[in-house]
Amino acid sequence: MSSPQEDPIQHAREWAFARWVEALPEWLDHPAQDRLYRSLVVDPVLQQVIRDLDLRGAGPLVDLGCGDGSYLPLWRKTLDESGHGTLPIVAVDRQSALIARARAQAGPCAPVHFVEADFSEPATASLIVSQAERAQVTVSVFSLQETPDLEAALSTIRKVLVPGGYLLVVLVHPEFAEKLQRDGVLVGAEADDAVLGQPQVSRTGVVEWRYAARYPIARAPSAPFHLPYFHRSLQDYLDAARVTGFSLLKTVNLPPNGNPFKSLSPQNRSIIGDQPNNPYWPHIQHGPSSLLLVARTISRHESEAE
Repeated sequence: MSSPQEDPIQHAREWAFARWVEALPEWLDHPAQDRLYRSLVVDPVLQQVIRDLDLRGAGPLVDLGCGDGSYLPLWRKTLDESGHGTLPIVAVDRQSALIARARAQAGPCAPVHFVEADFSEPATASLIVSQAERAQVTVSVFSLQETPDLEAALSTIRKVLVPGGYLLVVLVHPEFAEKLQRDGVLVGAEADDAVLGQPQVSRTGVVEWRYAARYPIARAPSAPFHLPYFHRSLQDYLDAARVTGFSLLKTVNLPPNGNPFKSLSPQNRSIIGDQPNNPYWPHIQHGPSSLLLVARTISRHESEAE
């Protein structure tokens, strides 16, 4: 690893990458709890938001942090249903094993192009655009929170999008994460070194992170495994979006309406509910656990007008 004092951002990138390498075997099994949570809480809202977007050109949908490609069928289905079935998908991830898994199951979702790269790196923008053209919509599902260089990531995404293009970001809700931290569910990264446990602010005033942690992925009754997580407040994300040329359209608490877990079938409750080694139960029954941000790019003229 690089010295934390010399380059905190690069040091954090290397730490996050190492945590993903450790977790990769477990993630490739794609725990049932994670799949069920997304299908109940995240996916229906994402589908509706994408259907409602004003997509007019031929630019692709870009999946940032596509992982094993589990969202590719949902993107294709949603584009088909909204009359945009010919639009290509560009799937981006820095883990070669995940890209390989995504390629293997992408056939029915074609056309799909793959980019093995870190989407916070400036050079990644040209790699993405070279696969199709500038994107109409970019989607990040629980991946931006794993990226330490928030300003660089948003700047790269801005370059990928057409003027007026859309950015959809799904995050662990910052208030939910704070509750998990208070309850000892998040594993603090300060055990790895002190820099990761301290706030980092960019030269332009963007809060890159307030603290880093290992975020648990439930796979009860087995013990959870952990992925890297960089905590920011909602205001931190909004400030970073403004600095990098985005205008917020809306935020959506997930789940948006009450507690979807009350009506779980016995089978689903046995997967996601009260059982040993489930760090989220009963927390996920009390308030939103995830957050969707919807933003669009703004021109320099619009930015100056604000």
